[in-house]
Amino acid sequence: MVIRRQPDDFRVEECLTSVSSGAIAELPGPKRGIAVFRVTKVSLTTPEAAARLAKAIGVRTGDVSYAGLKDKHAATKQHLTAAGVRDPMRLVRRIGDRSTDGFEAELIGWATSPAVAGWIESNHFEIVIRAMDDADVESVRNAIARLKDPRDDRALLIVNLFGEQRFGSARHGKGFAARSLIAGNFEGAMKLLIATPARKDSGVRRTLTRVASEKWGRWSEILADAPKCPERRAIEVLASGADFRAAFASLPELTQKMCVEAYQSWLWNLIADRFIEGHAMHGPNDSNALLDLSIPTLGPGVVIEGPWATAAQETLASEGLTPESMTIPGLRRPAFGVVTRPLYVRASGTVLSEPFEDEFAAARSSKRRAIRLSFSLPRGSYATVLLRELGC
Repeated sequence: MVIRRQPDDFRVEECLTSVSSGAIAELPGPKRGIAVFRVTKVSLTTPEAAARLAKAIGVRTGDVSYAGLKDKHAATKQHLTAAGVRDPMRLVRRIGDRSTDGFEAELIGWATSPAVAGWIESNHFEIVIRAMDDADVESVRNAIARLKDPRDDRALLIVNLFGEQRFGSARHGKGFAARSLIAGNFEGAMKLLIATPARKDSGVRRTLTRVASEKWGRWSEILADAPKCPERRAIEVLASGADFRAAFASLPELTQKMCVEAYQSWLWNLIADRFIEGHAMHGPNDSNALLDLSIPTLGPGVVIEGPWATAAQETLASEGLTPESMTIPGLRRPAFGVVTRPLYVRASGTVLSEPFEDEFAAARSSKRRAIRLSFSLPRGSYATVLLRELGC
């Protein structure tokens, strides 16, 4: 089975809460405040889309905010806001052309505050699964039947794990930058963050990681070949004679935050897996008390108690950590914040299409069927986790 053979095979649309959507003054609306755009992007990261929007309307990249990060390798719709618009009356309604450059922005209104995660209620997915035969189709149908929520026959219950795309450099077997930071190994962390090439890197990211990997330690040579990008500042800091701690501190705040959260997410997954294995929780027939359980991420100040405590203690021990040790020596930011996450999550409104001909299948292949799966997940949950449960 194959997913994402074409960008439109994986489609995501951000669904706003009633409060946030009600706070957006529709056009023509007041020509003041913060502009709200509905952005459609293909094969672009959310920060890349934000940079394009900023350039198009003449504001700084830092003036553009978004409610959530969306997958690069997908066709996605999400909401971005822009402050600092100097001449609101001259903003055009539509910017870009998705068919030619993978980016389009539509001005939909005005808000009094920038977009934040709380704007999002859920994300709606439409995913085409290709290269299937009849046995594959039946396997997916059986998996859906196994995961069905007994209280809602159009909802599936899955463990709310973080998707692998959350894990950055660790996906390539290189380890977590945050683990190096905790140990005070700032050089190791920097290598993982800016000098670890990955197969799916593209554009300036691809150039930077390869140049930095090949010429690590020769900072002037790296600067001569490195493209303009936010991470370039860290190389400039090293070239000036500063240490690796200062170089890490010069990275974009989002990069720092995401490397910490990636490690926390992986630890959370370990706790969830250990807890489920220990309680023989394998589906929606578990007690409501366990289905409604939430588990916090690990960090200083976390209270380890409740049915998941043993799993958390074992996970910390396996990493040689305590909650209070999860700090970065000499830096106040980024911090290992503690937030709770539901153990189980519901994929609502799940619909599986009838099989149809896969127009991209090889002429002589026996796997010439495709299906379309649509569903919605709460903010922060991963479609890839559901797909894995379905065997895709």
